[in-house]
Amino acid sequence: MNPKVSVIVPVYKVERYLDRCVQSMRNQTLRDIEIILVDDGSPDNCPAMCDNYARLDSRIKVVHKQNAGLGMARNSGVEVATGEYVTFCDSDDWIDEIAYEHIYSICKRNDLDMCSFQDRRVKIDGTIIEQRPVRGRKFNGKNEITDFILGLIGKDYSRQDSETYGMSSCMALFRRKLFEISNVRYPSEREVASEDLIFLINFAPYMERVEIVSDVYYNYLINPASISRNYSEEKFKRLIKMLDAVKEYCDNRFSLETYINHYYTQQLRIFKVALKFISYGKEPFYSKLCHLKRVTRHPYLKDFYKSDVIASYPLSDRIYIAAMKYNVTLFFILLYKFRR
Repeated sequence: MNPKVSVIVPVYKVERYLDRCVQSMRNQTLRDIEIILVDDGSPDNCPAMCDNYARLDSRIKVVHKQNAGLGMARNSGVEVATGEYVTFCDSDDWIDEIAYEHIYSICKRNDLDMCSFQDRRVKIDGTIIEQRPVRGRKFNGKNEITDFILGLIGKDYSRQDSETYGMSSCMALFRRKLFEISNVRYPSEREVASEDLIFLINFAPYMERVEIVSDVYYNYLINPASISRNYSEEKFKRLIKMLDAVKEYCDNRFSLETYINHYYTQQLRIFKVALKFISYGKEPFYSKLCHLKRVTRHPYLKDFYKSDVIASYPLSDRIYIAAMKYNVTLFFILLYKFRR
């Protein structure tokens, strides 16, 4: 018989963290799982570590492949998965031991195509940085799935009942059969940013029943040093490609009135990411100001700046948007200096 859950773990240059991740899988209270370690051409000791885990535990499969990035590694794992449900775990993170037993039982009880749970953000020393409360929700039938998809894209601030569903594939169980039916796979994060979102909005139309639970089981490792990485034009291009992909998706499925406010929320999120990393970057001060101004004047923002929905945003966002619109670029440098 096939296992109940397949856990796909892309592995690349994570010697320091891999054992904690794998042991959290091996120690799951749900014993009937398979653990698929996808060695994405890691140049360190990770390939040998993966092979050793497979010798220790018959539930572990190892896929060795040429390096192609996270999205392609996940796809390689999907191709060999045999579980009734599929999930993912990044190899520097780890999962609480009861997680898969609990979420699988919910999936079976309610005949779900997907069930998502929540994460806590944790420092390297184990200190919890953030654990956001999330309200449970259920979506049944195509109309409610459409609401779910729009919530994945972003909240419509003109409606009080609208929500944003911030999700990761690592915090959800998916019915494996739908991977076969849909043939939807992950895009490469080397081509487009937020590959999780692109996957989810394309996968969701094949689902009938979805549940979001408030239980927190996933431990997402935050490395404070990572926020100091320099901004690059290539990263910005990947962010814009993601917005293009979401816009094309929406244009093909919804009227402009149905999706535009959801899309504006996603658009603001992406430009906030760009402005944050420019502000953290190591460019000379004047060059940084000019760079921030170029981004805040991006043509994609022209219609957003004129949108009536901005008046419904929280005050903090309205201030941020005003700084963008009127090119108060020093605001971003000071904001992220103090947040850091």
